[in-house]
Amino acid sequence: MNTGWLTPIAVIVGFLLVAASFAWPQVANRGPGAWTEAMAQQHARTRAELHAAAHVLAHKHGSHESHGDADEAASSATELQKRFEAELAQLDAARNRGETGARLLWWGGASLVLIGAALHWLRRNG
Repeated sequence: MNTGWLTPIAVIVGFLLVAASFAWPQVANRGPGAWTEAMAQQHARTRAELHAAAHVLAHKHGSHESHGDADEAASSATELQKRFEAELAQLDAARNRGETGARLLWWGGASLVLIGAALHWLRRNG
């Protein structure tokens, strides 16, 4: 059986898969679940509100105002912190989206290139 065509096909397909692995994260980040401009703006507002709340909380903690005001400021800061962390989790998920597929494409492509190179070496030296 003539398998001479198998070597160049494996190498070419392998290189194509490696090249596709670099584009895959951008392709995967389109559509639902992608980080949008509106989400970025909301995250920036939340971050600014949390920063301001931290200053208010520090000021109330250092002053002799009533504990009710300080408790309210702490509660507000805690809610903002929870919202900030939820948005940060969404951002991390959007950043990491497509990474598994890209790794699979890269390793699959690299494996095919190595298999093609090994087949070529075996044909020449075997």
